[in-house]
Amino acid sequence: MVGNSLIFTRQTAEQNCILCTYWLSVAEEHSPHVIINELRRKKLDANRHKAEATFGDPKAMVAWEEYHSFINMAKAAATAGGRNAFYVDMHGHVSLTWSLL
Repeated sequence: MVGNSLIFTRQTAEQNCILCTYWLSVAEEHSPHVIINELRRKKLDANRHKAEATFGDPKAMVAWEEYHSFINMAKAAATAGGRNAFYVDMHGHVSLTWSLL
């Protein structure tokens, strides 16, 4: 907090949104899985095919594999026993302007 204003970074705002969604799910007695990729897109664009996503960087390739492995583990756990699951891929944006929709 600076003076009377709250300062949010892009990452903090995204994580707050994700954590709110998580706690609402828990309150409704669901078991959400939350996977957060904290790497910037200029380092790893995890929503692309591996070759394009990693820019040829060996460390980014490992991060891409681990990220997708976590997603696959969460999907397997969520759909075990024939249960339905709901998958959300949340992204932030650079603008720090907040709107009430």
